[in-house]
Amino acid sequence: MYQKYVIFWEQLGKFVIFFIFPKRKFILTSKIESSSLSTTKKKTLKRSCETRWIDLYHAVHDFLELYEFVEEALEDISM
Repeated sequence: MYQKYVIFWEQLGKFVIFFIFPKRKFILTSKIESSSLSTTKKKTLKRSCETRWIDLYHAVHDFLELYEFVEEALEDISM
C-alpha cells in the first residue's frame, strides 16, 4: 500500500518539474487565464516538501484543481 503513495508522489513531482520551464509554464498559465469558466485562484503547480504534510496536501489540492488545464496544456505541447 505504501508503495502506491510513493509512486503517486513521484508522478506528481514529475508534473511539477515538467511545467517549471518558462515556455511550458507560459502555456499552462495562458490556459488557466483564458478560461472564463474557471473560478480558480491558482496559477501554477506547487512543489511539495516530502516531510511537510501540509505542503503535500496543498500540492495535491492545487494539482486536482488545475488538472483540466494541465491536460489542455499537455495536449497543446504534444502538437
